Amino acid sequence: LLDLAKLDAHHLTITPTPGNLSEFVQRMVLAFDEQARRKRIQLRLRSDLPQPFYWFDTDKVEKITNNLLSNALKFTLDGGQVDVLLSAQAT
Repeated sequence: LLDLAKLDAHHLTITPTPGNLSEFVQRMVLAFDEQARRKRIQLRLRSDLPQPFYWFDTDKVEKITNNLLSNALKFTLDGGQVDVLLSAQAT
């Protein structure tokens, strides 16, 4: 939320770099694998991205993804399921 306030105030710097977004997110999902296993949560990643490489800010994507995964695992009941879907939509 603080970053959103900074973005609105034009104080947040976005630094896009080219990279394989699916592989980047997959590494983060794997980092949560042990936590998911402890709660017997099925953690799955699916990518429907039409290409592997995109321009994205690795720091921002990492912060957002880690926050979402942390909260998803925290609030999912033991034996539950967390699905991560990467999908591109035309604007």
